[in-house]
Amino acid sequence: MIKIPLSDIILDKTIYPREKIDQKRVGIFTENIRDGFTFDPIEVQSHPEKEGKYRILDGVHRWSAYKATGATEASAIIKHLDGTDPLLYAAMRAIGPRQLTEEETKNTARLVFQNNPALTSAQIGKGIGRSRQTVDSYIADLRATIQLELDLKLFRMYRLGIPQDRIAKRLGTIQRTISNYLEKMPELAYFLKADLSKGFTVSHVVQKHCWTEPMVWSLALEGKKDLERFKQLNWGLRAWDQWDFNDCDHRFGDDWPGRIPAQLVAHILYYFSREGDLVFDPPYFSKKAEAYGKESISTLPKKEYLQFFKNFFTLMYQNTKKSTRFAFINADWRNFQNKSAIEENRKDAIFLDQYLNLLNKTGWFHTHIIQSPLSSERFHPGVVSAMQKKRILGVTSRYVVILEKE
Repeated sequence: MIKIPLSDIILDKTIYPREKIDQKRVGIFTENIRDGFTFDPIEVQSHPEKEGKYRILDGVHRWSAYKATGATEASAIIKHLDGTDPLLYAAMRAIGPRQLTEEETKNTARLVFQNNPALTSAQIGKGIGRSRQTVDSYIADLRATIQLELDLKLFRMYRLGIPQDRIAKRLGTIQRTISNYLEKMPELAYFLKADLSKGFTVSHVVQKHCWTEPMVWSLALEGKKDLERFKQLNWGLRAWDQWDFNDCDHRFGDDWPGRIPAQLVAHILYYFSREGDLVFDPPYFSKKAEAYGKESISTLPKKEYLQFFKNFFTLMYQNTKKSTRFAFINADWRNFQNKSAIEENRKDAIFLDQYLNLLNKTGWFHTHIIQSPLSSERFHPGVVSAMQKKRILGVTSRYVVILEKE
């Protein structure tokens, strides 16, 4: 037990099991302190995010009363919970004349489970003084949601062709558990397929079953020929060597720097893919370096950046079949930021022909170069106006290069 300044003790509402502080109780405690009554020490733990500060585990009313008397410090015990959920511990300490209400108990159980779904109902029940069955009733909907999320993760990775050992590693479980789950996968999709066969739209099925849109589309397009899929997705199939799309299809892919439109990927696969082909999408040279993170190759200096690609192209040549083709998607990079076109320095740029030179040197030769420009519609008129005044010439060019081995 030590003395801790009251100013260093914080009430963290995320680990406080009560709905509010009982000010009447604080008033009684305040009078008790002024009358010389000695209270048990406050229990605290080191604050996980604020160095030198502590958050209360037990004794909020005593802490409030000490402050009301003008005291500057209070006796406290610093607890080390060793993995015990702090909210659950605080609920266990909520003893005395005023127990937790039924609503407070229920909310505590739900928050504890959301923070740590690995806890059993029996473990939570022991902390809040309720039976396992009662806790089950408190968290039934949360548990069902988490189970559905797990099922959907498994289903998605399974349909992407990820091996079971890698799925198990990603989800932090054993492979046998994954095998047991995968046996249920056909059943999991049964009702969705039934609704789709009845003519329900993908959007309707997404809302009804709480699946993600891409996953429902994967079921809706299953077994169809490629042209049927393009038609159902309302994608016009480009028959020439210029593939321009206004923007990424929101139904496919996550928002990410340099995101490739699903329509573009689909066109590559339609015209050039074979079983086992590799489609490689490299990061930008430096335009999105911060967004990719410190470990990204986009943070490398130009010389090292190009050397990386040379090494990669060589590695891929040495470890792929003779019949392999791959699609290389990239654009000219010019450092046009805040520079007029005439002031640009070519030494700061990386052009498509430099990539082609590296590819040729490592044994790869292109069969097609397809234009797939970025849509100019995404640029704000104000930005365009400023570029025009400063004579800045931006880049919307982008190319899909299809290559094969020498």
